[in-house]
Amino acid sequence: MSRPEWLWDRRIPTGVVSLMAGRGGAGKTALACWLMAQLTRGLLPGDRLDHPSDVVLIGVEDDRSTVLVPRLVVAGADLARVHFIDASAGLLDITKDAGPLWELLSPLDVALVVVDPLDSFMGSTDSHRKSETQGAIGHLAQVAQSLRCGVLGIAHLNKGGSPNVVDRVVGSVGFSTAVRSLIVVGESPSEPGVRVAAVAKANMADLSTIPAVTFRVEVAEVNHPAGGFPITTGKAIITGELAGFDADSLLSTQSATERTQLDDAAEWLSAVLSDGPMSLSVIAKNATREGISQATLKRAGTRLGVFITRDEAAQGRPSSWSLPEA
Repeated sequence: MSRPEWLWDRRIPTGVVSLMAGRGGAGKTALACWLMAQLTRGLLPGDRLDHPSDVVLIGVEDDRSTVLVPRLVVAGADLARVHFIDASAGLLDITKDAGPLWELLSPLDVALVVVDPLDSFMGSTDSHRKSETQGAIGHLAQVAQSLRCGVLGIAHLNKGGSPNVVDRVVGSVGFSTAVRSLIVVGESPSEPGVRVAAVAKANMADLSTIPAVTFRVEVAEVNHPAGGFPITTGKAIITGELAGFDADSLLSTQSATERTQLDDAAEWLSAVLSDGPMSLSVIAKNATREGISQATLKRAGTRLGVFITRDEAAQGRPSSWSLPEA
């Protein structure tokens, strides 16, 4: 037996397949480039900290020269440790090519393989069938286990009506079932312009202990190697962490009215907690009486950065909230 190993502490495990999902423009690629850059320098919190490692990108959605390499450069990547596999959609089939992929990568000290988007490299697999999807991802898991690396698939969220983000990954539920960790990326429901990466599923860690990561995507420039005009690109800048963040809240895009409701809810919650910690069940009951929905209450708690404590000895592990200064 051995403890789990982590590429990104409690978020991306070693030896398994993880998934990063979000709507178009959510910042998935920028964040993935930041992760790869950190690994090439040995700077990512986890078991590869202080151990610069190789990363591999298999992708079809973004051009290498105009998008990916500039983003890796501004993220500070050691490009000598970044490796690309050029494979158009359908040319690489993870259900058949797992063996050759392992042989290709085994001479490297690979920490992470990014597959963007994951469903473009599944051959004839019907991604809307759970069993087929799980089987296809199982082939990638074998590569991850053999190389002792992590595999991070990139996926989109659909526009379905489910309020549960785990059910909104494009394709079948087999994607979220087969992966061991699911990171959802989207705009903060309370702060426009701020992006959030929240773990929505964690098979190898306690989900309640994993804070969400906040970041911004800013415009950056890279000097053109031939001396021409600078190349404009995007850079992910990590700004902090959020404890107790509800990943499902990333599914909604708030209107101005909703933002006003959030302002009111945050002011109310701050006043309620000003006298000290309070049981979440009591807070929720009082919020309902004030006309504050449970979703808005959660977002208000996130905005205030409330501390969440659980009574491990009591039945149901009831939670209490308190303000940070408390």
